[in-house]
Amino acid sequence: MTEDIARKIVTAYGTPVYVYEKSVIEKKYQLLANALPKEAGIIYSMKANPSLAVCQLLNRHTKRIEVSSLWELKCAILAGFESENILLSGPGKSTEFLQEAIIGNMMVQAESIDEIKTIDRICQKENYWATLSIRLNADFGLSYKGIAMTGISSQFGVDVEDFGKAVELIRRSKWLHLKGISIYTGTQILNADNILAISREILKLYDFLKQTYSLGLELVDLGGGFGIPYYGEDALDMLKL
Repeated sequence: MTEDIARKIVTAYGTPVYVYEKSVIEKKYQLLANALPKEAGIIYSMKANPSLAVCQLLNRHTKRIEVSSLWELKCAILAGFESENILLSGPGKSTEFLQEAIIGNMMVQAESIDEIKTIDRICQKENYWATLSIRLNADFGLSYKGIAMTGISSQFGVDVEDFGKAVELIRRSKWLHLKGISIYTGTQILNADNILAISREILKLYDFLKQTYSLGLELVDLGGGFGIPYYGEDALDMLKL
């Protein structure tokens, strides 16, 4: 952006003002898309930037979005995302938030046994069935430079030891369908080898759970974690990743 354009924007809108360059967003998206195998899909996490215009732009490319509040859900719909491509995630989901998702045929990422029970009750009340993904809290004994890596136990998600209880609860319900699992890898990771190592462990666990519990899972969400070099570090090597 040139100084002349910046001055015109400030004159028109005042300060502070946030400006996002369409071509840069599209270039970064394409870099990631080209680096991933064709079997992989990209889900935009709206909490990264909830701007309606940014969401509308990304809807032309990824078609999938993750939301963590009722406001974000409404914004995703306004941005043009189809309901079946919207994923609810995050702890502490309100009943209203869950109701909107269930009635709208959106996938819900369950964070706990109690939340699975809540979703089941809402389904019974509304006479709708729900598609679930379960967020797992897995301790792989790995430690990498980054923030809140999955190598460490977390208060979020269902512990792997309790996954069987969650599966049994879902199987007893005529309203719930388990489609996938999610494991959050961490955030601000700039080393491709680290992301590869944790992803490998997640995929091993995914295969183990499918076989152990005879599950027809279709989705494994590897989580985010791709870092931004804010402080002069080397950027994440997307081609290596």
